[in-house]
Order: sequence, then C-alpha cells, then structure tokens
Amino acid sequence: MTKTPGERGRTRLLRTLERHGWIWLGVLVGATLLWGHWEAAARLALGGAISVLNFRWLCFFYQHVLPRRSRRLHLLAGLGYLARYVVIGFLLYLALSKNTVELLALIAGLSLMVFVIPGVGLWTLRHTPHGQFEAR
Repeated sequence: MTKTPGERGRTRLLRTLERHGWIWLGVLVGATLLWGHWEAAARLALGGAISVLNFRWLCFFYQHVLPRRSRRLHLLAGLGYLARYVVIGFLLYLALSKNTVELLALIAGLSLMVFVIPGVGLWTLRHTPHGQFEAR
C-alpha cells in the first residue's frame, strides 16, 4: 500500500515530534541531574515518558485505527484508550502516594509535549522555504 505525499509528510512530522520529545526530555533530565536533584529528575523522567508515550499511542490510533470502518475495531480501540488512562492514573497514584514526589517536576514532565509540539511547529515554519505550504 503506497502512501500519498500528504501521508508521508504527516508520518514524518509525527516522528519528528516524537523524536524532539525524547530529545528535550533527555536535556531536561540531564540538566536536573547536573544540579543534583535526583528525585526531581526521576519525576521529570516519569512524567515526560508518560507524555511522549501517550503521544506515540495517539499517533498510532490516528494512523491505524481511525481510517478503518470496523465497528468492532473502534470498540476495542475505545477500550484500549480507557485502559491506557487507567494505567496512567495508577502510575500517577503510585507516584503521588509515596510523598516523595517532586510535584512540579512531574507536572513539567507531563506537560513536555505541550511545549514540544508548538516549538517544533514554529521552528519548521521559520526554516521552511516560502511557498512550500501553499495549497496545490
């Protein structure tokens, strides 16, 4: 099955966003470790990993499940979506119930993709030759 140029561009963009999410997570965790805040780095890593993996799962859902017309597949995908949030909620409950949580670091990690997506979008627009995004 060949992909249209729009699908290839969308796939490339999603991979770029995910890659930048992992890169920025590494930079933030590394900087936190350099300052000697081990617990904050661990919570930042946990929140960032949840954020990037959640983005990756949403991309998979968007590319492979939504285009299909199967009612059963959509039902299973909805249950998987719910299960994913139950797992994320359980991980957050465990992290918060230990009273050793650097809450701001966890929130910063969970918010990672919120900053990566517009940042990559603005960087791409700034470094794209004029006219490349014009409708054809």
